[in-house]
Amino acid sequence: MIIGHMFRILTYFSFIIRSTNHHGVHSPFVYEYLTRCLYKKSPTSLPKIQEILGKSIPYFNYNTIGLFSEPQQFYQSIRQEFPDLRYNKEPFDLVFIRQNQLEKVDFESLKPLCHNRSMILIEGIYANRRNSEFWKTLYKKDWVTVSIDFYYGGILFLRREQEKQHFRIRI
Repeated sequence: MIIGHMFRILTYFSFIIRSTNHHGVHSPFVYEYLTRCLYKKSPTSLPKIQEILGKSIPYFNYNTIGLFSEPQQFYQSIRQEFPDLRYNKEPFDLVFIRQNQLEKVDFESLKPLCHNRSMILIEGIYANRRNSEFWKTLYKKDWVTVSIDFYYGGILFLRREQEKQHFRIRI
């Protein structure tokens, strides 16, 4: 238990030292996403991951979402806020993976279910050492072109037209 707390404290300090805000971003795509979407004030106080999900769906005009976890109140609120979304219908515009499902997802099988504009949002990339190591292998995959680490989670984009870049962003 203490080792887990120490891991999170150390990874958080490392993140703070190595991360930036939108001013340190040299990608027009990521800069626009941050300034026009993620940095916008939210009228409600939600957990970071839920706020990012709720802001990204209308920003990218996503229609289909793949949910990797068991149904919970969290998903009911998504369905309530976005009733026109199609759930678990391929191809996925957005894939959301809860931290307890991360190791269970076969990302090589998931890749063909996505498209060039798809976003994969992963919760809890620093929840434990295994998730952290798994995150590092994911953002290094050749089919991932843009990765954003915001400590509470991570985002992967598959944009073929973009040069491979990894960002650590304070949100």
